[in-house]
Amino acid sequence: MEAGPTREILSAPQYAYTHQLLANAPSLTTARLRTPVSAPKADTVPLVEVRNLMKECRLPRAGEGPRTRRLA
Repeated sequence: MEAGPTREILSAPQYAYTHQLLANAPSLTTARLRTPVSAPKADTVPLVEVRNLMKECRLPRAGEGPRTRRLA
């Protein structure tokens, strides 16, 4: 576990685990460069295909209205 002033821990972590956590945390001040994703090749077969997917959400009861809502 890291201990010390916040600025010191964030700028120079002592443990590899903390270093990895900080390296993978989203930044609020700078945009990170990401590898652009290229379009799939024309002969690529999808690993998974989904059709008619629906999501059902449970809602708190509010009067006489429905308790569930389906999202398509």
